[in-house]
Amino acid sequence: MTPQKRALLYICRKKKFSILLFLLLALLFSACLMGIIMVRALEDTQATLRRTFAGSFYVSTSWGIVGTQPETVSGFEFLDDEMEAQIGDFEGIAAVNATSYDYFCSDELQTIPNLFASILADTNPADKENYDKALAFSKMSSYSFNSYSELATEFRTGQFILTEGRHITPDDVHVVLISDEVAEKNDLAVGDSFYAYQTSATSGGNFSNYDGIGFDLEIIGIYHVEASQKITKYTNETDIAANKIFADIRTKVETQQLANDYVYYPFVYFFVDDPAHIDEIMAAEQERDDIPWEYYLIGVDESEYSIVAEPLRSMHTTILVITCIVAVVLLILLYLVLRMSLQSRKQEAKIYRCLGYSKRNIWGQFAIEGVLLALLAFIPAVVLAPPCTAAMGTAVENIVAAQSEEPPEYSEAELSEAMHDGTYQEMADEMQKLYMDEPIEIDMDTGLTLPVVLGSMAAGLAAVVLFVSIQSRELLNARLR
Repeated sequence: MTPQKRALLYICRKKKFSILLFLLLALLFSACLMGIIMVRALEDTQATLRRTFAGSFYVSTSWGIVGTQPETVSGFEFLDDEMEAQIGDFEGIAAVNATSYDYFCSDELQTIPNLFASILADTNPADKENYDKALAFSKMSSYSFNSYSELATEFRTGQFILTEGRHITPDDVHVVLISDEVAEKNDLAVGDSFYAYQTSATSGGNFSNYDGIGFDLEIIGIYHVEASQKITKYTNETDIAANKIFADIRTKVETQQLANDYVYYPFVYFFVDDPAHIDEIMAAEQERDDIPWEYYLIGVDESEYSIVAEPLRSMHTTILVITCIVAVVLLILLYLVLRMSLQSRKQEAKIYRCLGYSKRNIWGQFAIEGVLLALLAFIPAVVLAPPCTAAMGTAVENIVAAQSEEPPEYSEAELSEAMHDGTYQEMADEMQKLYMDEPIEIDMDTGLTLPVVLGSMAAGLAAVVLFVSIQSRELLNARLR
């Protein structure tokens, strides 16, 4: 009788053991497939988010290398218009956004009052030095200068949405975007203007050459803050999202020129047409001899991607670890079950050997038994894993959403204590960051593919054959008595 027929007869005769082994294998395959599907789905979601939020790389001046007098460094070139155009003139780069940041004051534009307004109210006007300083801070706004305002992080990620007017372009000079809250507070509309200026009072007098430099700024667009933000009485006006002002990069350059300062861009962001090739494009850029890379820093802009994807990374690692642990436990159980089964068949193996069957023939029967049950067990695993995983997908999304929930709230006592012990800034940065309420959608239908199914089946069959081989070695080498 062939090994195949003997294997079938044994499976049919030993129904209880066959069913136990079948269920164990089905559970093993199902757990592994579900884990693979979820891990692949999370990886695909991370890849999609990276294409959305990490489609650019930045170049900035390495001041630590250049020092405070860059004009004395041989071969140094500022990261300015000329260098921006030189780096941006490369295959695969679709857009360039030169970016800078600064603070301007305005007597005509009232922002949403908070900490500085409270400090000003509590300061005695007779204390002229402190009063003037508090007054300057209360009039100060945070400015983000961009070549293209629509490429600013807040607009790219959907935290801010332009509701009126248009975005800033490289041709614009002395124009701004303000929030709808500030526009309503000042009764301003697209086409109106206000005067903004710089003062050394907010910088302790360290930048007196910028003192009094100002411009009439035309409002060409109004945006709405779509994201949420927690604001306490300790939040600076400049940290309130609705108080942020976007201006053209030409205004920043003109400010540097009027102050007789270095004219350069702190950051230039280069957006690629295919984010999948961003690393290749960066590597090719760094091989260029016409760019003094020893004086610049370059890197993928993953600041927003890291914030969004961190919960996914955590969940990816968790599911991967859980899947591995479950698979190991089930493999150990499978090993023990096969061991108990084969140890109970010593007499059967001796009879087969006495009848003249070779060790290879007997081993083949044992291996075929395991392979047949494994193949049968793989059918329900493949059928049931996708719907079970889809059901679990909602739970995974809820867990990810919980990890992406709004920043924590701190009591006034905790905030006061943090201000005294020097940890307030970290607490404030965590608490005041912008956050979106929309949950991340994870598509669980992309994980089960034919290569995954075939690979999982091959791995399962290999494990069964390996365990049978290990356990049957002692059995087949036993002395006949």
